[in-house]
Amino acid sequence: MEKRILYTIITIVVVVVLAFSIYQFSGEFIYRGEAKGCLDTDADENSAEGLNFLEKGTVTYTNRDVKFTDYCYRTAEVKEYYCEGGIRIRSTLKGCSEVDMDTCVDGACVKQAKQS
Repeated sequence: MEKRILYTIITIVVVVVLAFSIYQFSGEFIYRGEAKGCLDTDADENSAEGLNFLEKGTVTYTNRDVKFTDYCYRTAEVKEYYCEGGIRIRSTLKGCSEVDMDTCVDGACVKQAKQS
């Protein structure tokens, strides 16, 4: 009986460690700083971490020479870099239609001018 409890505890610990490892290394993990100091130029009151698809921004660390700038991945997709919790730089790819815009220009989603 004691062996069964011990195996159960070991299994739980292994699962927790694996889950944490997967979380740390999944998605678009770009860079992790040693101290807080991640800054995003397109962060504002509506996008505290800098997830702003309507404005081109640059993410930098104050204590390192690390910099990533938003850019158009395809005609209607933007590669958005942002700070996560002030210590990680992450990125995501967003279709401009998902934020009610038509196309990507210079690292930001915009409405296409209507032709008359």
